[in-house]
Amino acid sequence: MKKLLRLTLILLLLGGCAGPDSSSGPSSSPGMEMEAIDQWPDNAYTELLPEPETGTPDYVIEGDGTFAVFWKDITREQGEEYLGALEDSGFNQAAGESEEESAAFLMQKDGASVAVSICEGTLGLAICLTE
Repeated sequence: MKKLLRLTLILLLLGGCAGPDSSSGPSSSPGMEMEAIDQWPDNAYTELLPEPETGTPDYVIEGDGTFAVFWKDITREQGEEYLGALEDSGFNQAAGESEEESAAFLMQKDGASVAVSICEGTLGLAICLTE
C-alpha cells in the first residue's frame, strides 16, 4: 500500500494535471528520470494497459519500480472514458475521488496497480507491478 501512495504522490507532485513547466523542460526528483515521448511506450508496465485512443503522448517518469505515462491534449471526458477501457481490460476500481476540476482513481488487477489522474488536458497513469 505504501508504494501505491507513492504512485499517487508522483502523479500529484511531478505531473498530475499541471504537467512539466514547458518553459524549462521536464525536471525530475532524485531517483526519477523524466523523458519526452511521441508514442505509447512498450515495456512490462504498459503491456498490461490499453493504449489511450485519444490525446497525444507527452512524457514518462521512470524509477524505483514505478513507471508513469502522461498524455496531453485529452479532454476530461476522454480521460474518464479511458477508465472504461481499463475496466474492459480487467482492472477494477479500488479507490477513487472526483471533483469539479480533476479526478483520481486507483485501478487494480492481478499483477498490477494503476493510479490514474484525470483533468482537462492531461491523463496521468502511474503503474506499479505487484507480482
